Amino acid sequence: MERARALVTGPLAGWASRLLLLGAVLFWWGGVVVPNLLSLAFPEWLPPEAIPRDLNPDIDFEGRLANRVSAAALLALSLLAFANALVSFRKASGWVLVGGWGMLGGTALVLAREEVTDFHSTYLLAFGSQLLDVPLVPRAGPYAWVLLLSPLIAAFALLMAGFCVRGLRTAAVRRAFALGLATWLFALLCEGITRVLFQGRASALMLVLEETLEFGGTLLLAMSAFAALGPVGSSHGAFEGRRLSVPAIGSVFVVLTLGTLFVGFVFRAPLVDARATAGYGQYWVSLGHQQSVAQGFRMPAAPVSRLSLRLANRDPEQRPGVAIWRVVDAVDWTPGGVLREGRLAVPAGDLPAWVDVDFPLLTADEGRQLFLQVVADIEPAASLRVGMVKGNRFEDGRLWVNSEPTWPDQDLAFVAHGAPELTRGKVLSLWRLLTSGWHWPAQVATAATALMLVTMVPVLLVSAAWPRGRAGGIPSGLR
Repeated sequence: MERARALVTGPLAGWASRLLLLGAVLFWWGGVVVPNLLSLAFPEWLPPEAIPRDLNPDIDFEGRLANRVSAAALLALSLLAFANALVSFRKASGWVLVGGWGMLGGTALVLAREEVTDFHSTYLLAFGSQLLDVPLVPRAGPYAWVLLLSPLIAAFALLMAGFCVRGLRTAAVRRAFALGLATWLFALLCEGITRVLFQGRASALMLVLEETLEFGGTLLLAMSAFAALGPVGSSHGAFEGRRLSVPAIGSVFVVLTLGTLFVGFVFRAPLVDARATAGYGQYWVSLGHQQSVAQGFRMPAAPVSRLSLRLANRDPEQRPGVAIWRVVDAVDWTPGGVLREGRLAVPAGDLPAWVDVDFPLLTADEGRQLFLQVVADIEPAASLRVGMVKGNRFEDGRLWVNSEPTWPDQDLAFVAHGAPELTRGKVLSLWRLLTSGWHWPAQVATAATALMLVTMVPVLLVSAAWPRGRAGGIPSGLR
């Protein structure tokens, strides 16, 4: 036992742990976070399809390279936690230490298996649906497992918080453990609310951030467990005094600065939003060649420069299709002036996907009656599927199919976005957006907090891997 502990706590283990930690940070933040965030912010520069499939935010992570690396980190955490439990038991350090480390090791082991099997969205949801006699996936999405296990998660959080306060006596180890646990739990919160709050690119953003928070929390907990064993080179300096506050303040400054610039000069605020919330009521209407669907709406206060539509071309030969879109000035479907129009390439598929179209800035009197029309220009054997939603959001502008009014409680799924330029009109539209409902401020707060943690954690990890203190050119932890 002593020989094994000497091996774990020796200088070789210190070097190996640093190399593994730096490699994990470089892979995840350099290979996953930065490319995915860049692609989401500037898809014209880095299209999502240019990112390898294992690292693509539009593809489920479960079972791919990112998950396997995360599973390896969880397995390492489990082994380190069990080693601490065994050492604490041999030293008769008390059941708080033995039980706390043992519970953490067991939880990490279960999560490591989960990362490569996707147990939570298959067997667990099926079991929950049978237990509650409610189909969980249609109601709450694949993230319903967080709600299903919320009592266990709350109990685990309370027990780990008590273990951190009563069991971990070294302040630096306790800070690393507390930050890792908080990051872990915040990742679970993000996963639980993603389906409710975030859609489109925002949901892809939260997928990347949530997976990164899980991975970063795992590394912080593993580093705390490694340091608790007392190995040579287990640096606590990154979590002491100013060295902990500087990365925290820096991450807040970086996220707020870059976020303000992005919102001011890149983000297009949704001005008219006809999407289903929380995944309810989504379906489609199928159009043949030259058939059309149209939706009436009122001109928003700010100019419009982009439309997003849910479209798919169902073709026997999997060929893409073409849709003609028009923004028409009309009353009671009496054709008026065509304000904007164009042709839009529609991807082949069975389920409608969001497609963006940009056009010159459209300005009109606020509240003016407009119609958005989509006309199918496809092969005879194909059908254009246009996304629809349940719920009448436009009582004064009904839905029309082939120039006939229909379905007064259903709407065409589309989003009209404002201009990217920072103007007084854009600032006002952003303010109206934030005050239009509770979910917009909740989205901003959740995403900003996640981005701050995602920015701060790698700085802390690298700082812990390379302590500042040196003697004769050798880092203090390696002497």
